Amino acid sequence: MRTASLVSPAAPATTPRVRLLGVGYSVGGRWLVRGVSFDLWPGEVVALVGANGAGKSTLLRLVAGFLQPQEGQVLLAGRPVQRYSARARARVVAVTPQSTTIEGLLRAEEVVLLGRHPHLGRFAIEGEQDRAIARLAMRSMATEALAEQLAATLSGGERQRVLIARALAQEPRVLLLDEPTASLDLRQQVQVLELVRQLARDGLTVLAAIHDLRLAARYADRLIVLRAGQVIADAPPATALTEETLAAAFGVRAAVQPDPRTGLAEVVYLPLREVPPARGRVHVVAGGGRGAPVLARLAEAGFTLTVGPLGEGDTDLPAARLCGAQVLTLRPFAPVDPATDAEHRRWVREADVVVVADCCWGHANLANLAATAEARHRLFLAGEPVERRDFTGVVAIALERQLAVGPRVPLAEVIARVREVVG
Repeated sequence: MRTASLVSPAAPATTPRVRLLGVGYSVGGRWLVRGVSFDLWPGEVVALVGANGAGKSTLLRLVAGFLQPQEGQVLLAGRPVQRYSARARARVVAVTPQSTTIEGLLRAEEVVLLGRHPHLGRFAIEGEQDRAIARLAMRSMATEALAEQLAATLSGGERQRVLIARALAQEPRVLLLDEPTASLDLRQQVQVLELVRQLARDGLTVLAAIHDLRLAARYADRLIVLRAGQVIADAPPATALTEETLAAAFGVRAAVQPDPRTGLAEVVYLPLREVPPARGRVHVVAGGGRGAPVLARLAEAGFTLTVGPLGEGDTDLPAARLCGAQVLTLRPFAPVDPATDAEHRRWVREADVVVVADCCWGHANLANLAATAEARHRLFLAGEPVERRDFTGVVAIALERQLAVGPRVPLAEVIARVREVVG
């Protein structure tokens, strides 16, 4: 359902809805944010990401006008935020806090109606038009069925959607969300962010502090990465999320690669410290991003790893190298040549266990699957059915079914199964 009456259509923007120019804010002589500059445009979802204490919530409060910058300027629709009255500012910017606690005995619809207060006179009460706008806001957040329920009895996800509906009832141009998925289960997280994404498609500007990098990469147009109150990256997720940026902002080792199913940036976390080598050599047959999750787990467990063959530029290659694996490589998009196939078969024979990811099979890489016939022990990972991954006709289907003896192994059980073999 479109929210056109909540987010009024406008001519193509020539100035940003929000502009920060060298903004700084300090408490007790310590700068919480400093030198921050960025623009927010209509129709954008921009995620603020960074470690705890990086300045995400402070920036949201500065944009909302709850704090005044000590350096630089925050402009709303081209005007400094401090020049707006609280009521006028609330007609431009709406805020949904991290806490979803709703006190008292208000029904969900009454909570949403609170969003109409910036549009009412001092002693005015809500009229039919205000109620219609509140109902439209509830419809846009899929909360119409909750209208008569006491807000305090709703689930966390339902309360979050009701609070966003209250913000929408303000008819803002900018929506600020502080950890909108905190304390929600996975389905609720996806539901809330899908709805937020739709609001942006209808023209709203959204700035959200998001803790989960994978969700941020999936739903945001841009990521603003903060470290100690300063911006170290401001770009689309695939550009902002680099191994270097993640190390600087979060102090983690990670591989970043496109998800083979969606093409969006995917983050695979790796061990923070050196792990004593475990007994056993594991060879992983992977490609197209299908091997990164199992490589991270095997590296964390300390196994000696070999991987390949992988073409240069394959999305599994950065993860394999970060894991310290020995990698057998090919020219980009080249078929497996006889020399590489012979070397691969040697690696397969030398491994204690060969783990086969749910790769896509074509004529160029079918030899990689065939080589696993020489393995002492094979584990095929559970994943996408081979019928959806076979681009050879039916050759790969028949070969994988022949080689995959026993049930396929879920990712969470791989380490235990490998240890059963190597002892």
